[in-house]
Amino acid sequence: MEPKVGIEVIILKDGKVLLHKRKGVGEGKWGLPSGHLEYQESFVDCAKREVLEEAGITIKNVKYAATTNDAGFNEKCHYVTVFVTAEIESGEPKVMETEKCDCWEWFAWNELPEPLFLPLQNLIDTGYRPAERYQHYHGKHYEVLGEAKHSETVEEMVVYRELYDSVEFGKNPIWVRPKEMFFGNVMIEGNEVSRFKKIN
Repeated sequence: MEPKVGIEVIILKDGKVLLHKRKGVGEGKWGLPSGHLEYQESFVDCAKREVLEEAGITIKNVKYAATTNDAGFNEKCHYVTVFVTAEIESGEPKVMETEKCDCWEWFAWNELPEPLFLPLQNLIDTGYRPAERYQHYHGKHYEVLGEAKHSETVEEMVVYRELYDSVEFGKNPIWVRPKEMFFGNVMIEGNEVSRFKKIN
């Protein structure tokens, strides 16, 4: 029997992630909105379809996050799970499939409930954390992908991605900036403000 492909959606809002208490497979465990990838379907389309079917909301900014190999459901069940992140575009979460879901709730990533559904638990065990979001003082939003060091000077750097399409540089370009500068302040009309302010 070949493994199946599942899509799980990490929906972020105000620094919290949306989970539901499962019925059926994984009864009583907390998991992300999820479903099977259909033939010829993209990860993005699958994520949007499943979230709408399960929670009655539409999502945007769907991006690949991670993959886990989940072979421990039982002896007849093996999934390769693809995780994506997303934001709510419209609607409020509600139980759409009462046979699969008991309720929807928001949780901080470091305060997730137990027990967790196997794919999410396996993701947590890898050390994965959602990327942090920041707002530039001009108003645009960015996602911090990580920190790095300059290969020659060893200066600490921040690697981050635009969360909008740039006319000049294309879709979601990635940038690097000295850490001291990224987290530093600037003077705007006589007031000292943060260059980037954390928003989640």
